[in-house]
Amino acid sequence: MQAAADILMQPQAVARGVSIALLVVLATQAIRWFGPSIGGLIASMPMITGPAYFILLAQGDIGFTAEAAAYSLIYIGAAQVFLLVFIATLRRIHPAAAFLLAGLAWFAAILALGLLPPWPWLGLAGFVLITVLTRRLARRFVRITGVTVTADRAWITAIKGASAGVLVAFSTSVAASIGTSWSGVLLVFPIAFVVLCATALKIYGKDVLIATLYSAMRGSSSLAAFCFVLAAGLHAMTPWPAFAAAVCAAIATTLALGWLVSRPSAGSGS
Repeated sequence: MQAAADILMQPQAVARGVSIALLVVLATQAIRWFGPSIGGLIASMPMITGPAYFILLAQGDIGFTAEAAAYSLIYIGAAQVFLLVFIATLRRIHPAAAFLLAGLAWFAAILALGLLPPWPWLGLAGFVLITVLTRRLARRFVRITGVTVTADRAWITAIKGASAGVLVAFSTSVAASIGTSWSGVLLVFPIAFVVLCATALKIYGKDVLIATLYSAMRGSSSLAAFCFVLAAGLHAMTPWPAFAAAVCAAIATTLALGWLVSRPSAGSGS
C-alpha cells in the first residue's frame, strides 16, 4: 500500500491524474454547451499526454522521451480502432459488451502496430491512413441529433473523472520501467474515452455519444500533431523548444478543426 501511495504522489502521476479528471469533466460539459462535434475535439486534446511528456523531459532522458513519443504516435491508431468498434456495436449490444469488444480490438491493434519501428514520419503516415479508414467506416453509424440532457449531478461526473485520473496516474507512473514501446502505449491509452463514454452515455444517450466519438476520431489529430512534433523535434532542437513547438502544433490543430466543424455547412456528425 505504501509503495502504491508513493507512486501516486510522483509529479507525473499527479499531473496526469488531475489532467484526466479535468478533461473528462470539460468534455462532458462541452457536449452540452457546444454540441457533439466540439465536445469530441476537446476530448481528444493532449491534456493527458502533454503533462506526462513534460515530466519525462524534466527528468532528463531525451532519447527515451523521443522514442516514447514516436511510439505514442503509432499507437494512436489503436485508439481509432477502439472508437470504431465501440461506435459500430453500441446500438446493437449492451454497452458493457461494446466496451469489451472495443477493448479486444484495441489490444489486437496494439500488437500489430507494435511491429512498426518508432519512426515519426511512418507513425504520422499510419495515423492518417487509419484515421481516414476508421472514420469512413464509422460515418454510417452517426445520426444528426440534438443534445437531450438527462439528470446527472456535476459532482458525480467529477468523481468519475478523478477515479480515472487515479487509475491512469498509477499505471503511467511505472511506464519508464517497462521500455519505450509500452510507455508509448500507456501514455496514449484511451482511458479518457472510456470514462467519457460511461459518463456521456448516461447523460446524453447513444446518438449524441456516437456523434461525439466520431468527432473525437478526427480530433485525435491534435494528439498526433503533438506526438509527431515532439518526437521529430527532439532530434532537431533542444528539449524545451521542441516541447513548446509540440504544444503549439496541438493547439493550432484543435483550433483549425474547431473552425472546420463550426462552419455553417458542417453538421454535428461531420
